[in-house]
Amino acid sequence: MTDSYLPGALVLAHSLRDAGTSKKLAVLVTLDTLSADTLSQLQTVYDYTIPVARIRNTNMANLHVMGRADLAFAFTKIALWRQTQFRKIVYLDADVVALRALDELFDVEASFAAAPDIGWPDAFNSGVMVLTPNMGEYWALETMATAGESFDGADQGLLNQYFEHRPWQRLKFTYNCTPNAEYQWEPAYRYYKRDISAVHFIGKNKPWTGSRSGGTSVYGTLLARWWAVHDRHMRQGTGQQQVQNGAQSTESGQSHLLSSAHAPSSGVEPEASVVTTEPPLTDPGEVGENIDQGVTVPTSTIQQHPFSAPQMAWDATRSEPPAQSAPEAANFPSTQYAFSSSNTLFKPPQRYPEPPNDMWYKVPESRPKQTRTPAPIFPWEREADRREPTRVFAEDLPEPTASSPTHPFSTVHYDISDRIAPEGASEQVRSTLP
Repeated sequence: MTDSYLPGALVLAHSLRDAGTSKKLAVLVTLDTLSADTLSQLQTVYDYTIPVARIRNTNMANLHVMGRADLAFAFTKIALWRQTQFRKIVYLDADVVALRALDELFDVEASFAAAPDIGWPDAFNSGVMVLTPNMGEYWALETMATAGESFDGADQGLLNQYFEHRPWQRLKFTYNCTPNAEYQWEPAYRYYKRDISAVHFIGKNKPWTGSRSGGTSVYGTLLARWWAVHDRHMRQGTGQQQVQNGAQSTESGQSHLLSSAHAPSSGVEPEASVVTTEPPLTDPGEVGENIDQGVTVPTSTIQQHPFSAPQMAWDATRSEPPAQSAPEAANFPSTQYAFSSSNTLFKPPQRYPEPPNDMWYKVPESRPKQTRTPAPIFPWEREADRREPTRVFAEDLPEPTASSPTHPFSTVHYDISDRIAPEGASEQVRSTLP
């Protein structure tokens, strides 16, 4: 995710090729945070460059408990489960150097496998994993990431919680050996060192940011393996980034690397080996990475990053467009049409052109025949059997018409018993009352 992890990504790719891997390599990149020069250098050593979107943890409480606010975008690692173009993926952090080809990990039958973490062996370290891409598992992990469900706030806590009650296979520690987190295991190292396949440089100091010399300790011995690969491929003017003692900026970052095999001719999906520069659980934050992720403000004493792309201010999958934003179609070309003022009626041509011969359907050579009325099926459909209905319903009867009066003036009759003449009226007047 940042340019500062480019030396680790390049050394890892060269170490896998030097070890004789038969797989192709691919790198997952976040285009909005990497410079064009970094992308071009990655494309020279990796066969596939796959862009992915960063995923931010909205619940920063657990990250602050560990003092690792720089891992705000560590959930981006779950994009591995979206790479369904591969049948199997072997994933490694980019601060890993491979001592063996690791191709045997593609024979792991489990859908997920990982090596134990040296700080808490009951949990696995997310720096080396074997997984099978699956969109169902991706959406489950994406749901947990959206809710911020991670006991450490980063990808390692998220993945350990997800696989806590799901089957997974434990890999040997020799696939994820962490020399800079040693305590008193040097006798074990001397016994198992012939089996070590990958060395993982967790912690604050990375090989390309600290001193070349690690002394005669276990860490110094394995650190020399990283520098041996670097000097073989990147120090002799091969066009790659030069890393000298202490000259590299102390910025750290994250980039996701993926290695895959050719797709077989039988149509089976290819295998993949994945590498990423995601710092592990025990890797503390660095000043440069904190600045890169927007956690701290840079000071005048810190060498500024040569390129820093702006962070996206609007995520279309989570919210509506900002109210102050201009419409995207504001600058589209527009054409206005006016009505014709001609009063001449349309006259069709005497003959239209023949239809083209390369159409996807065939034009009928003759007009379709006029359809005939189907033969009668029921008796009442025959002309000879038609009869007048003998049963008539009330609603089918014609409505009665109102009769008109027989004389021009209508008369109203009143009952004499319903009227009472006023008191004092004469008999003559009373007799004229209706």
